Amino acid sequence: MDKSWAVGSNESPITRGRRKAAEEAKNKAENAKMNLGRTEAVGSDERFTQCSKELEKLLQEDRLSGAPLLLLANKCDLPAPYPAYDLSHVLDIPRIREERSCQIFNCSAISGELLVQAMTWLCDEIM
Repeated sequence: MDKSWAVGSNESPITRGRRKAAEEAKNKAENAKMNLGRTEAVGSDERFTQCSKELEKLLQEDRLSGAPLLLLANKCDLPAPYPAYDLSHVLDIPRIREERSCQIFNCSAISGELLVQAMTWLCDEIM
């Protein structure tokens, strides 16, 4: 397994992989009917600020204009997760809702908590 860091950056191989996957997903979004994002419900304000910047870049894409946005705030099963309400303000969801349908759900990928509700919301939005 490659445990080196990218030259000139603080990115681990995992972060580089996620960034590459995000770029590929962006290129496949030509006929997107929805946006699905994921963050972690635990972390620092700095991490959420970075997430907010990345979300803003994504929402600038013309081909995603007006498509509903579902944000999954994962790891709500861990101690002291940010509530979805607080995350919505850090990520500026009220402003985003002026332009498109948007919802944020605290969830747990391990337990499945709130994933069905989140996917139901998304399906209702795109139908």
